[in-house]
Amino acid sequence: MPPSANAFARAAAMLHHRRLRLERLERAATAGLGLSLAFLMGLLVF
Repeated sequence: MPPSANAFARAAAMLHHRRLRLERLERAATAGLGLSLAFLMGLLVF
């Protein structure tokens, strides 16, 4: 395996890992947003 292919595979793995972490962050952010919206709606109702 040439070193350029090795570096490319390593960069692809790093990008994939970063994208997975970003997706997890987005999911947590949307969950927090939904919770805060539900909390505000509860305050408005009561």
